[in-house]
Amino acid sequence: MGSEVTERSTLSARRWALRSGAMAMLAGIVACSIVIHADREQCARKEDCLGHGLSANAMCVESVCMIPDASAPIDTGGPEPDVDSGPVDPRWACIGNVAKGPSREPNVPVHYLARFELFADAGPLVGLPVSACNNTDSLCAAPIDGTPVLTDSAGFADFNLFSGFLGFFQMGAYDGGPADLMDHIHYVLPQPDADAGPPVEQSVVMFTSSQLTAFAAGFAKEVKPELGHIFFTAIDCQGNPAADLTLKSDTVTASTFLTYSDADGTATLTQGKTSARGTGAVVNLPLGAISMTLSRETGQQLGRRNVLVQKGKVTTILLGPN
Repeated sequence: MGSEVTERSTLSARRWALRSGAMAMLAGIVACSIVIHADREQCARKEDCLGHGLSANAMCVESVCMIPDASAPIDTGGPEPDVDSGPVDPRWACIGNVAKGPSREPNVPVHYLARFELFADAGPLVGLPVSACNNTDSLCAAPIDGTPVLTDSAGFADFNLFSGFLGFFQMGAYDGGPADLMDHIHYVLPQPDADAGPPVEQSVVMFTSSQLTAFAAGFAKEVKPELGHIFFTAIDCQGNPAADLTLKSDTVTASTFLTYSDADGTATLTQGKTSARGTGAVVNLPLGAISMTLSRETGQQLGRRNVLVQKGKVTTILLGPN
């Protein structure tokens, strides 16, 4: 995905730099061999290489027929053409072909339900005002009509959104709630869809400042009040929490730290990937739209998303293939 492809050929004719079209074709291939003379045009397409009697693995790269070295690992970021790779794992079948979201039609109403609760199963947040905000309104200066909505005695808030809504919920300290409840942003994902049937119940976990301080102290870390924080759940193509995924932030600070939850739900600095719970956190991030990359252990990138980070706020989000 944008990295330079390096050719380690055992033959004398080598190409050390491939132009963008070749890189897209050979992304992830760490070794290829030029199989016939490279000083003249050999092919215009893959079929021309097959006409030279080469195997189905042969590829036409910049008019040269090439095949991957047998000893080199291959990860092209998706299924290779003309190669029987076996059944596709449905958890990752959407990679490279993620379906577009619902149409953004403000006149098509969608019922949306979410439950707001405190971290560590500390109970529902009752009477919490929750505003719905468009992504373009990062400070939520103009909440959409009908919000804020107050949560009921079980912590549920019932929203009337519209199909394809692109935005987030914003909430924070309120009368009758915990005095040190932190300000939060929660991305509304998956997008409301008028064709999806009954609403999927969303669970939004919120923190008090004392809870987040204790969370960081468990790793001998400090929460920086001038920075922001992300708590995430990594999901697969089917929308289920996914194991063995890693998250990377393109921008960090000297105090940023990343945790993943283990199978018991305990956060750890050393696990290095998601458990079956799919959950994790990145604490002490710089402010702004931070680009986050979700990948599999193989290095295959699943998706990138810009996540809004604001001063002293916690951002919660689902992250999956996109």
